[in-house]
Amino acid sequence: MKSTKLIFLFVLLAFQGFGQSLQQEIDPLFYGKDGLKAKLPTVGISIGVTQGNETRYFSFGDRYVNGGTPVDSNTVFEIGSATKTFTALLLAYEIASGRVAADDFMDTLVPKNIKLDDAIKNKVRLTDLASQQSGLPNISSDSYIAELFKKDSLQPFSLVDKAYMYDVLTKTTKLENHGKYKYNNYAFSLLGLLIANKEKSDYETVLKKRILTPLKMRHTTVGKVRSSNTAGRYDSKGHPKDYIITNAIAPAGALKSNAVDLMKYLKRHIQPTNNKMGEAIKLTHQQYYKDSDMELGLGWSIIQKGTNKFYGKSGDTFGNSSLLVFDKANKIGIVVLSNHQNSELVEMIFDKVYESLLRQKI
Repeated sequence: MKSTKLIFLFVLLAFQGFGQSLQQEIDPLFYGKDGLKAKLPTVGISIGVTQGNETRYFSFGDRYVNGGTPVDSNTVFEIGSATKTFTALLLAYEIASGRVAADDFMDTLVPKNIKLDDAIKNKVRLTDLASQQSGLPNISSDSYIAELFKKDSLQPFSLVDKAYMYDVLTKTTKLENHGKYKYNNYAFSLLGLLIANKEKSDYETVLKKRILTPLKMRHTTVGKVRSSNTAGRYDSKGHPKDYIITNAIAPAGALKSNAVDLMKYLKRHIQPTNNKMGEAIKLTHQQYYKDSDMELGLGWSIIQKGTNKFYGKSGDTFGNSSLLVFDKANKIGIVVLSNHQNSELVEMIFDKVYESLLRQKI
C-alpha cells in the first residue's frame, strides 16, 4: 500500500511540476513588463500542451475586447488553414483503405460530366493537391480572388459553390509550375469536394464520419458553432471582424474548434493507433515535397529545428489565428489559438512553449 501511495505521489508531483514550470515561463510572456497584457491588452489566447502522458491547458485574456468573458480551454476559435490537415487526412484514409492509390491522378475522382482540358489530364496526383504542388489556380492570389473581392469585399468565398469549383477546373488549360510549391486554397477545396462526391455526401458529413466522431472531437465543426463559449474575431489591431463564410472552400479553412479537441487530434498524430486511422495518419507524415526552403507531408509542414523535427500547420481567418504542432520523437503537442488575426503572435508563443518543453524533457 505504501509503495502504491509513493508511486501516486511521484506521478502527481511530476504532473504538477510540468504544469507549474511551464506556467512560470509563460506568465512573464503574458503579464511581464513587456508582456501581452501591456502590449496587446485585448488579445485572448488559449493554449493546449501535451508532453509524454500529461496534458495541460493555459489561457490568457478574454474572449471579447470589452472583457468580462475569460478564454478557457473549451473556447471555440476559427482555425482557418489548419483545416487542411484534416482534409489531407481524409485523402490518406482513402489511400490506407485501398479506395484510391497513392499515385492516382485527380481525374479518377473528377465526375464524368466534368471535362478536363487535355493539358491537365492525368497530370495532377491527388497527393499533389494535398502537398501544395498541383499547379492549379489558387483562388488566393490570382484573378479569381480579385474578381470575388469585387463582387463581395467582405465575404468573397461565400460566392464559391460546387458549380464554381468545377467551372474553374474546366477553364484551367495549363498548370503553373506543377511539381513546385505554391500555396493553394483551391487545391485543398477541390480535394475535399472530390472525396465527398466519391462518398455521395458532403465534406462535413465525411469529416465527422472519418475523423471527428472517432476522435470524439465534439466541439469541432464546419458549420455553425453550437457552444456559446466562442472567441471574438478581431484583426491584429483589435477591430471586429465577421465570421468567415467559406462555402465550397470549406476543406481549405472552415473548421472551428477548441484546445481540448485539438489536443485529442495531436495526441493521435504523436502516437497513431494500430488501425486504418493510424495508418492514414502515418501517411500524412511522409515527405511528398521538398526543396531548399521547405519539406511537406500531406497537409503538414515538416520542420527541422536543430536536432528536433516537428510537424506544424498554421491558420488564419479574418479574425482568428491558430497553430498546431507536434513533435513525435519528444512526444510533444502544442495548440495555440488567438482571438486576433495575428500569426506572428501565435508563432512566438509556440516558440516559447516548445523551447521550455525541450529544456524540461520529462
